[in-house]
Amino acid sequence: MLRTKSKRGCSLARRFAAMMFVTSLVAFFVLSRLPNAASAASGDLDGTFGAGGIVTTDFFGADDEASAVAIQADGKIVAAGYALNASTGNYDFALARYNIDGSLDDATASDITPGDQFGTGGKVTTDFAGGSDKAAAIAIQSRPRQQQQN
Repeated sequence: MLRTKSKRGCSLARRFAAMMFVTSLVAFFVLSRLPNAASAASGDLDGTFGAGGIVTTDFFGADDEASAVAIQADGKIVAAGYALNASTGNYDFALARYNIDGSLDDATASDITPGDQFGTGGKVTTDFAGGSDKAAAIAIQSRPRQQQQN
């Protein structure tokens, strides 16, 4: 059976359109804030970011959505939101971190800081208490956390 509505009653086409809008908005916001902003004209997508200026990330093969975006001091981009975990039927808290070119921060040679991997393949999901968990906002700590000495 083809599912045309998500659990919240929104059509999948509408949710996809909203996700694409958010992704485009994120790309525009990120590129306008980078110190070496790309060569795209104001309001245009930067073709060097992701695929034609757009990045999408799949977590569990179902309903994923970014609710907030922040940029770290090193230019890496952190998106927070939720992902539908089809095995539980619940939404899990989801984070993804991207390099300035739109690739996931997965510790490959293309990273700004190779070896500085974020989560697994640049993604993190957390199920806090077995129910639905969603991020609505994100803040980046202004200074690095201090390592404790034992």
